[in-house]
Amino acid sequence: MNYILEINAFERWLETNHLSATSQLLWYKLVALFNRCGWAEWIGVDNQRLMFSIQCKSETTFLRARDALIKNGLFEYRKGKKEVPIVIK
Repeated sequence: MNYILEINAFERWLETNHLSATSQLLWYKLVALFNRCGWAEWIGVDNQRLMFSIQCKSETTFLRARDALIKNGLFEYRKGKKEVPIVIK
């Protein structure tokens, strides 16, 4: 993957699609995380860590933002088990 190409593609996508500011910020944080992980196919990260990274105090707001990314086909995830982080693709 190419970090800049991904960002440019996302910005073009946003020209014709709507996402909340929270969803957009979450997208950027997830892409940055994938970049740091060497573009692994899947990464494990817990909700609390993601919520902290976007400064979101409400889990409901966070879940809405995450679900919007999933609904729009921008990310996939597998639900984690208790004490095991979710896995995002």
